[in-house]
Amino acid sequence: MRRDSGEEIQFGQKVSDTFIQSDFFLRIDQSTATIESRIARCLSLIFSSDVVTPTTHETAMYMAAAAAGNSACLSRQVGASITDKDGEIISIGWNDVPKLNGGVYQTDGASPDHRCINRNGGKCFNDEEKSLIRDQLIDELISKGVIKADQRENTVKVVKESRIKELIEFSRAVHAEMLAIIHGCQKSGERVKGGRLYTTTYPCHNCARHIVAAGIKEVYYIEPYRKSLAIKLHHDSLTEDESNKEKVRILMYDGVSPRRYLDFFKAMSARKQDGKMKKVDKKAIMPKSTLSLEAIPVLEKEVVDSLRKKKLITIPNEQENPK
Repeated sequence: MRRDSGEEIQFGQKVSDTFIQSDFFLRIDQSTATIESRIARCLSLIFSSDVVTPTTHETAMYMAAAAAGNSACLSRQVGASITDKDGEIISIGWNDVPKLNGGVYQTDGASPDHRCINRNGGKCFNDEEKSLIRDQLIDELISKGVIKADQRENTVKVVKESRIKELIEFSRAVHAEMLAIIHGCQKSGERVKGGRLYTTTYPCHNCARHIVAAGIKEVYYIEPYRKSLAIKLHHDSLTEDESNKEKVRILMYDGVSPRRYLDFFKAMSARKQDGKMKKVDKKAIMPKSTLSLEAIPVLEKEVVDSLRKKKLITIPNEQENPK
């Protein structure tokens, strides 16, 4: 994941961008049991062979993903939800700029919107501060004679690729997990303690300290976030080991993807006939939704044409070389 996450690499496998588009997530750990029954449930959803309803985990992550859509952050949209120990959702949150008197800015049309998208043509203040730090550092190195002025351009490239680019401290936004915790404590108080937090992205180290302090017992995420130092800074309180129940567990989400939640759980046809549940012939059923393979040659041609236009490949003359 670290090798292929590719936040600054233009080409590559893009694993982190691909797997998060999955229909179903299956976490397999040394201590994970019931894998066979979970795969069977997945197949039942794909083929609509049985009536299957969402787990509390799936509903909570769906709510978190829906909350992410509220965010106007220029970096990434993140959503979170919190359930109490019984699985009941008590709050949601997303990353955005806090506003006076509580909460964050939203598109309501009734009040001025001072989010980053509406200031100075829409700029990321975190990126601006990182650039200032980089420039001030290089100016200081030049003034102290550590590097020469004509080395500035190369030094800028080196510093840009350093861990300065990973700084997240200067954003104006309150993070999704933080907002969910604030809302949860305001509305439900003690019910946050011992609860679970669901977030679309692995929590950063800033959120990690709030999660620990709030008394959250488990965190579930979908998208990795390699900038996070959560485990490194809070190894006494956090763990990624599924079998360790002595610490706050940060675990990969397991279940139906939020993007397919409605597709899988919304009934597309009548479930009963003559007052009884319909019987399904499991040897003859087809997947609930399918993709026509007829489109693949067309898509392949578009990819080849695009590569040719960008001069990334050269196509031999078909008459000279039919293969």
